[in-house]
Amino acid sequence: MGLSGLEVLEALNRMHRDVPVLLMTAFSDGSVSAMAGKLGAVGVLHKPFDFDDLLTAVYNARKVVDARRARASSPMPLSNHEVEATPPPKMTEDAVS
Repeated sequence: MGLSGLEVLEALNRMHRDVPVLLMTAFSDGSVSAMAGKLGAVGVLHKPFDFDDLLTAVYNARKVVDARRARASSPMPLSNHEVEATPPPKMTEDAVS
């Protein structure tokens, strides 16, 4: 049997702590999401998901990464709660194709 996503996340953190990870899981009981957050994942996407779910997760993950970078370069630490999950701007068909 292979590694779980959480095991891969732990191994990745040991090698490259600054790599942003968006974890996808089929488990929806909350324990995977909680552990992924503790291990530093920028977000968790629950299967099954559609394109809008993926787009929102990537958009919010990018906001977390930007906040982490700002926190790392700021003399005053920012709270983890300063990054609010929001839907991305609506995309037009032209932007997708």
